[in-house]
Amino acid sequence: MKKIITTLLICQSFLAMAQLPMPPNCPPVQLANDSVLITGSTGVTCGQPVLLTANAYSAQPTTNTYSVDSVLYNPYPFNNAIIPQTNNFAGFVPLETIDDTWSTVIGISFPFCFFGTKYDSLVIGSNGNIGFNSALANGFNAYSFQTVTMPNNNATWNNSICAPHSDIHPQPGTGSTIRYQVYGTAPCRAFVASWDSVAYFPSTTCAAFRTAEQIVLYESTNIIDVTIKYKQLCLANGSNGATAHQGIQNATGTFAYTVPGHNGGQWTDSTSTWRFTPNGTAGNSYTYTWYNASTGQQIGTGSGVSVSPLVTTTYYVIANLECSGATVVDSYQVVVTNPIVANFTETVKLGCIDDTINFVNTSVNALNYAWSFGDGNTSASSNINISHIYQNQGIYTVMLIASGLGSCIDTITKTFNLNHPIIAGFVTNFSPAPVNDSLCFGNAITINNFSIGGGLISNFNM
Repeated sequence: MKKIITTLLICQSFLAMAQLPMPPNCPPVQLANDSVLITGSTGVTCGQPVLLTANAYSAQPTTNTYSVDSVLYNPYPFNNAIIPQTNNFAGFVPLETIDDTWSTVIGISFPFCFFGTKYDSLVIGSNGNIGFNSALANGFNAYSFQTVTMPNNNATWNNSICAPHSDIHPQPGTGSTIRYQVYGTAPCRAFVASWDSVAYFPSTTCAAFRTAEQIVLYESTNIIDVTIKYKQLCLANGSNGATAHQGIQNATGTFAYTVPGHNGGQWTDSTSTWRFTPNGTAGNSYTYTWYNASTGQQIGTGSGVSVSPLVTTTYYVIANLECSGATVVDSYQVVVTNPIVANFTETVKLGCIDDTINFVNTSVNALNYAWSFGDGNTSASSNINISHIYQNQGIYTVMLIASGLGSCIDTITKTFNLNHPIIAGFVTNFSPAPVNDSLCFGNAITINNFSIGGGLISNFNM
């Protein structure tokens, strides 16, 4: 019988893991309609400034406002694996053993937007709430709010989600736990924080009265679920009158959304889930980053950027929807109608002592020209033809810079090898005179000069 029970429990465990809740509205269908469009001039003269403007749009609602609705009770496991820590007492200890405190900073594992601001970390409170103000880490998580309702400007509720928040008292050895876990895979992960079987304060009179509650943050959609497995009521909770608040509040304590009937006062509940769904105006929260497509260099941020291309150039912009991390891209080609093209042809004349190169400037659409001949000499000339004499043999790199209005410019370089040593050489061909030639004055010798080197003048001593 024991083996059968053990097998049954294992099967139930695997079944529970296989039936994790499906993240709502994920992946968001509307993300497929996200777009960004670049506008600007396309045909410009070389170096003329062009303003490119990007306009992005998303159908995804922003988190400026929320709707609050009751949904099917289908919680994540309450026995999450990770135990949050706090460092209130000269060392790290489990949060579930300390009363009235915040945890250390905890990474969410994905960007999450709350009341218009994106966060990647949070803190968990031992009194049943999470906060997005990391400065509260390891600090005091207040409990006494019996006379107020949300919104209320205080450090514990500001920028916070209450699951509900009440004066509970986690204690070691009582079976209470405070845990968290990240479930699923991108872009549909869920951050789950759970308070399970935590008794109310004080333990002397309220140890038998407990709460089990949960907060779920959903990736991409920024939806929030607050779930109560059970919430009992201890009327002997003298410090706070067993008061509980369930809802969300902005960073300044000026606005809040709460579960009906759960904004203060004494109440009980069980097996309920309330969902806070962003429903703010769509498509108004993007960041833009601009790049030159040819070089990959970042050239600006913001919805507009000014460029002054020298040649036809393609630019692109990456638009990020701040609260979801969704990314859309658009590219735009600015056509330069009269680009400057630097070019030249050349004729090399090798000499015995010095060498000459005659250059013919074949550049187009330029107004000014600057030459660098590679031997330390330069010239600025608008003439089509230009010559330069090299006094020494060597390898020289010639550069022509052709420019126009503003910064419009183009450059070309060519390398010339003017190393040509003089080598003397000849061959002879002996032709003897006929023996019966009465007019013979001697034999004929033909000399073929194959000496190399420019501008040679050959002298022979016979």
